[in-house]
Amino acid sequence: MEVPYWNTDYHQATSQRNAARNRLKNGSKEDYFEYKRLKGVAQGVIKSASQNFWQKYCSTLNRTTQMGSVWKMAKRMSGKEAGFRIPCLKIGGNIHFSNSEKANLLADSFAKVSSDANYSEEFIKTKNSYKTNNYSNYINSDNNCNIGLLKDNISNKEYNVAYTIYELK
Repeated sequence: MEVPYWNTDYHQATSQRNAARNRLKNGSKEDYFEYKRLKGVAQGVIKSASQNFWQKYCSTLNRTTQMGSVWKMAKRMSGKEAGFRIPCLKIGGNIHFSNSEKANLLADSFAKVSSDANYSEEFIKTKNSYKTNNYSNYINSDNNCNIGLLKDNISNKEYNVAYTIYELK
């Protein structure tokens, strides 16, 4: 998560620190000492950036400032995520940020995957035959399903019996 005091110095220091950490896999002493040095530099840059940002932010506060906004900023400063965010989706070169766009894209994708177009002709024939033979008994003259009859039939199936205590152990 990006903190509000992120700047180019912060980015450069953390990038150098992370690169040095990745080089540690070689196990040489020079790499270890370089990582320790860059880790210290990064910590100093992070600390000064956060202090400077907080001081600037506090200088903008006055008696009409809402406490909620102060607490939100304090939470953002800590770097803790406020809540779960769905990652951005990149489809066809377009990046989608809003949750509603992402939900619609996922729904479209799931609809394509589970559509009848993915079934073989033989399977579709079997499926339609099953629907015709098994559900026609439960449709009344108004073309509505008689749920009571359907539930009674389903509950009598072998796979819908209650669990026994031995099966739960």
